[in-house]
Amino acid sequence: MLPATKEFIGYLWENPGEKDFSIMEALLAPVMLFGKQEDGEALIQTVFDHPFDIEPELLRPIFNRFGKKGDAHRLYDTFIHKENLVNPDYSEVFQVLGSMGYRPVVPILLEYAFQENDHEISKNAVMGLLHFDCGPHVELVTHEIEKVMEKPLFSEFVPALVCKIPENGHLLHKLYTFGSTLCSTDCNAGILLGFSLSGTKGGNYFKKALFDVNWEAGSFSTGTVHYAYQGMENLKIRFKDIWKDILQMENKTHPLDVFLSLLEVRLRLPLYASAKAEPFLDLYQSVFSGLTTESGIYKTIWKHDLLEKFYRIEKEMQMRLREEMIVKACTETSTV
Repeated sequence: MLPATKEFIGYLWENPGEKDFSIMEALLAPVMLFGKQEDGEALIQTVFDHPFDIEPELLRPIFNRFGKKGDAHRLYDTFIHKENLVNPDYSEVFQVLGSMGYRPVVPILLEYAFQENDHEISKNAVMGLLHFDCGPHVELVTHEIEKVMEKPLFSEFVPALVCKIPENGHLLHKLYTFGSTLCSTDCNAGILLGFSLSGTKGGNYFKKALFDVNWEAGSFSTGTVHYAYQGMENLKIRFKDIWKDILQMENKTHPLDVFLSLLEVRLRLPLYASAKAEPFLDLYQSVFSGLTTESGIYKTIWKHDLLEKFYRIEKEMQMRLREEMIVKACTETSTV
């Protein structure tokens, strides 16, 4: 077992009550990157021993990396009782069970997804449903999506389920129009996510919305930028592609701001976060290297008064690039 695994488990045991998320995430990172089967088994057993001591956001990476089919039923029994969450703060388990394909949770996800009194629970229930075939529930899902378009504020992630509707072209168009007009920018992340999961048709709407100032897709205050970034990953859009698109635009100020915000999201992701994430080496070569600067990226950024922000991101990118290379070297060494 890795020393890091022991340290992570020790931190849970020795610090009852409130835990520092940054410390927990840092302790977990080497286990996620280098842990073997015994590390995973120890982590998962610790979760079942202390289910409400670990931060809910860490359940998904742990079980996505180390979980087995049999763990899904134990998770269900630990966090759900009589079709209700044992602890409402742990609705993240809906996403975990969804990603593990645990079908008995589907009726509960449908029950929670469309409620309007708890944003986080509704979001996690919707995210869980995205992993399942919703064919038997198409009428219900369509009705709920239509219903959210009647008001500017609603359960934000319900529209993400548009990707589960066959022949959804008309509904995608309605959502785009709604997102560009009546919809509050506090509630448009689910629409962007739904576009990104709806193939070519949805992808076209996603690209239109991404740089539309009415969508505020680069906003950290509303959180939309995180789902704009997730949409990029879903559609396999690279930063180099976005940069090329921006160069063709007449008004570049808002698109550049969105571009830099998306880069910031990528910088904040832990190295184990997503297999779909663009490697820092590729990203640095395409955006920050000498070859790129000769093509005028600095000049373009400077013109729009964003150079200070760009320099800060560049320095952080250099740090993450070094971190990525160290992890790559360690991984290759450990498999020799």
